[in-house]
Amino acid sequence: MTQENDGMKDTACVRGGRFKGNLRFLRELRHLTVKEAAGKLGVAQSAWSQWENGRRFPDDEWLDLIAMTLGLPTCCLFSSNLDQCQRCRATPGNSHPGTIHRL
Repeated sequence: MTQENDGMKDTACVRGGRFKGNLRFLRELRHLTVKEAAGKLGVAQSAWSQWENGRRFPDDEWLDLIAMTLGLPTCCLFSSNLDQCQRCRATPGNSHPGTIHRL
């Protein structure tokens, strides 16, 4: 299957792949365990773990809540270059959670 034939699927795969890796990286950057992050968000530890492992993807309404839990803008959950994104490295409370910056 080529990108031309199924561009939507390829985009979703990239989006999901970035998300799961970024979610773990950003959680660890905040010095949170899976249990702590899930507790702050109010979801089961297994749900957060499944998101990080790519077994499940959260519904859209959860994305802003996840970003707010990590104290980051929503765009950081999907950024392809977290190392150079100052918004993603912002300290908790010194960012604009829930802000979506299109990539």
